[in-house]
Amino acid sequence: SSRHFMAIGLVYDGHAQHFPPASARATHIETPERVSVIYRALGKARLLDRLTRVAPREATRAEAEAVHTAEHLDALEALADAEPSLRGAWRGGAGGGWSLGRDMFHDAQTACAARRAAGGVVALTEGVLRGEISSGFALVRPPGHHACEDRMAGFCFLNSVAVAARAALSPRGGLRRVLVVDWDVHHGDGTQAIFEEDPAVLFFSLHRFGRGFFPGTGAASCVGGGAAAGRTVNVPFRREGMGDAEYLAAFDALLLPIARAFDPQLVLVSAGFDAAGGDRVGGMDLTAGGFAGMAARLRSLAGGRVVFALEGGYKPSLAAKGVLACVRVLLDDPSVGPAARLPQGEPRVDFGGIARAAHHALLETLRAHADLWPLLKGSPLADHPSLPLRLSERPSAAHSDGDGDGGGDADGPLRPGPAAATAVPSTQGAATSGGSSGGSSGSEGVQQCRSCSRRLPKGAFSASQLRRRRAGERVCKGCSGISMPKGAFHAANRGHNSIGIPAVRVSSTHDDVTDL
Repeated sequence: SSRHFMAIGLVYDGHAQHFPPASARATHIETPERVSVIYRALGKARLLDRLTRVAPREATRAEAEAVHTAEHLDALEALADAEPSLRGAWRGGAGGGWSLGRDMFHDAQTACAARRAAGGVVALTEGVLRGEISSGFALVRPPGHHACEDRMAGFCFLNSVAVAARAALSPRGGLRRVLVVDWDVHHGDGTQAIFEEDPAVLFFSLHRFGRGFFPGTGAASCVGGGAAAGRTVNVPFRREGMGDAEYLAAFDALLLPIARAFDPQLVLVSAGFDAAGGDRVGGMDLTAGGFAGMAARLRSLAGGRVVFALEGGYKPSLAAKGVLACVRVLLDDPSVGPAARLPQGEPRVDFGGIARAAHHALLETLRAHADLWPLLKGSPLADHPSLPLRLSERPSAAHSDGDGDGGGDADGPLRPGPAAATAVPSTQGAATSGGSSGGSSGSEGVQQCRSCSRRLPKGAFSASQLRRRRAGERVCKGCSGISMPKGAFHAANRGHNSIGIPAVRVSSTHDDVTDL
């Protein structure tokens, strides 16, 4: 089609500042090298000359206020005059403000950098909507997908993708339907919260979930509310080590059918690369070919109008390989392998070739959305013989997600790596995961967790959860990121293996890019 011959845009702000304080520069993982190494890799691969540069600009106050509260934006502006430091998250409202912590940092340039990151994604989106470019990639930082309407957290100050989506849906942008896909290894809790009641936005996220992994949100049972029910689609992987086969199966079995029914006019991608194999923060196993395969599938939607925005990715050399793979897909580069090309006709998913934990994640999402997207009821995933659980069955202790009690299983041992990317494990999952069906007390004190739906002994629940009047509202310690004694797992036959792994900070590796 003609879109293949249109220009591909690139936003890169080489002058953006926003540095960690001197005391943390050797250890903090969100650094300027995250974008500069990728940019140099594009040059080394001789791709820069094939891209159309789009000048970054600052998002206007009006553009930012379409997503964030005035209080949020005022707090961001105040950082320009504050002493550079490390902090926790910022929340608005009564009793809000900055919490103690070492994840967020700021200097005099932070507010400007955040506005330029958001404005860069908006500028790229505007170029696509005007027909000047067909698609593009925004190499911007700080990331944005954890920033909520009135919250700054997880290295994020402004939600760049959300600001761009609202700009596209404004009278000036003229669109009515936007698909936002988030493949960062961390759930885009900010993006979900912003759009969970907006039927004009379909939000699809694949991420690690549970066992204390940040931010703790993104259960499959969170499907959106009101007129937007079904517009939030979460695929929560409860195990490390998910790779190309698992991610592409999620795209082919869930994202593509739903997205085609939604018929987006634009696709925005929160493109984090911390799910790449070798990134110790994520513990996943995606290759450059896997990222290319996802990019090719997204390019088949919305007439090819796709805008990528960098989110996470904390080993710059690995992130560079993922970005280059996506850019080559946009450019129709002949080096793109056959595995990264979109399958002809209806994709056929080899469910027998993916990890058992991925089976559970896909079916969990299918069950949550089958009534909201009736087309899923005819999915091969619903009755595939290799799956241990059918669409019509309820999960039980006999159908665990394979987390086990620390021993090996059919999926093999867990990959090494920290349980979270930030300094303090979050327990948001308990508070924000949507309720699942049922869950009253059973015999011998067995309770059903509303988040993972498994039946566990009382010892697997904290005292505060057991005090909840309705048993079906209780969330187990595993989903809440709290350590449980192994005895609780044995009593439940195969419950969570939430061993309370302490979050650790991983030193960033700013190595050069090789073999690109």
